[in-house]
Amino acid sequence: MSERNTNESAIQGKQYASEKTYCWSFLDLLLESSLSRGTPTRQPIEASMDLLLDPSLSRVPGPSFPSRADETEITIRPRGFNIVWGNDTRYWQLPEKNKETEVAELKQVSWLEITGSVDVKAGKTYAIEFQVSMKPDAFGWRGRPVFLMAKVGKKGKYIWKTITTLDEKRTSTAAFSIPGTNSQLTIPVPNNANVPDNNKLFFGLYEVWSGKWKGGLLIHKAIIKEIK
Repeated sequence: MSERNTNESAIQGKQYASEKTYCWSFLDLLLESSLSRGTPTRQPIEASMDLLLDPSLSRVPGPSFPSRADETEITIRPRGFNIVWGNDTRYWQLPEKNKETEVAELKQVSWLEITGSVDVKAGKTYAIEFQVSMKPDAFGWRGRPVFLMAKVGKKGKYIWKTITTLDEKRTSTAAFSIPGTNSQLTIPVPNNANVPDNNKLFFGLYEVWSGKWKGGLLIHKAIIKEIK
């Protein structure tokens, strides 16, 4: 098992062209699938995209992590993620650079997007989970599920799990895994994943379409585990 962190704190505007494609791919999925039912129309989401794709937006960028041949589990700590608004202390409180094992605290956002990527091995299957906890004064989660989503390769198709348990967990400050052990998000890697751009697993935790404010979520880490 290995554990990865990053201390980067800025993002260059040139990265936004690829991020725009990525973001619209995700939003199109929401709008064209069952996830979009009963959620805002494309128009208000487009308005939010103007903010999301602004190169001056405060965000914490995370690197892509290579996978060694003998590596079957990767742990990513808070500074290893891409977190929208992550550098703005009005919205997030991140661990200090010398305290990477501490949590990232969501103070308040209307756009929750926490993403990362790792290199994976062709022909293998991986399980993805986040370990999180809730503050007693957490708010904004009732009736608003979050989605754990993943795909292999830039042109891959997203799979997802719906997480509806966050509001129920406000009565305890103990850390828990999402999805739960009995509802893992697993994703197979094609045998041709050695082709450039096909050997990356992209994953993320999202709640971007309600437009409602939420806070009190603590992000401990993400674990990507080779299961077969």
